[in-house]
Amino acid sequence: MGQPQRRGAGPEDRGRPRDSLKGRVRADALLCAQTEKRDLELRNQGELFRFVADFHNHFDGRGPFTLQTLAELHHLTIKGIYPCAGNFRDTATDRVEIDASFTPAEPYEIRIQLPDLLTRARNWQVAGDTNDLGRNITLATDLFYDLIVLHPFRGGNGRVSRAFLHLLLYDMNVLQPPEQIFSYMARRRFDYFQVLRRADSGDRNPFYSYVRRGVRDSAMQPVFDLIKADPLGHKCLSGLAGIDGSSTASIAIA
Repeated sequence: MGQPQRRGAGPEDRGRPRDSLKGRVRADALLCAQTEKRDLELRNQGELFRFVADFHNHFDGRGPFTLQTLAELHHLTIKGIYPCAGNFRDTATDRVEIDASFTPAEPYEIRIQLPDLLTRARNWQVAGDTNDLGRNITLATDLFYDLIVLHPFRGGNGRVSRAFLHLLLYDMNVLQPPEQIFSYMARRRFDYFQVLRRADSGDRNPFYSYVRRGVRDSAMQPVFDLIKADPLGHKCLSGLAGIDGSSTASIAIA
């Protein structure tokens, strides 16, 4: 008998290993890019909070509610990620593009409405009793929501608006640095989008309640941190919540 013939590799056989390798290289490159972007976002978020929490120490005498400050917030948010960092939007966008239930302002509306919003922020004391916590939280939430809807940047509007909310709460003495509600909003992300949708439909009351719970959560967080520092206390806290203790503060005071 003759030697069995070796079947030659067909075109698809020859191409498959190479295509598979190319696919893995593309997947690895995509994963690396996503990881690098996420690392940049986390680093930027840390710098953003430090900027907001220490604003008055760094910029003594300069008010926080200016176009320059908003541009700086945006620059810190997306620097190294998008080339438009620190630049206001000059092109139109729509609700489909940003997956929102509201229609973002046109560029010409931003130029008109944004200075007016910042004037309202600077003049918050004029609206009533500056010691009225509930009234101040409501006013801060209104300004926060109005900035979200205005959507003055190409990207990063949510993070900039949440940083702007903190500038308001600090200026109104509702919170004191390093108190913050960033972590509360991250834990209650689903609730955040729910109340945002309600506000888009004309009902802002759930949004007011959401921010008020965040303020109470911030006030209680040091107590829960002390309890969690003790292993027995953390176990007890988790049992009371029925979930991981890291979310207990927001549940206990909701």
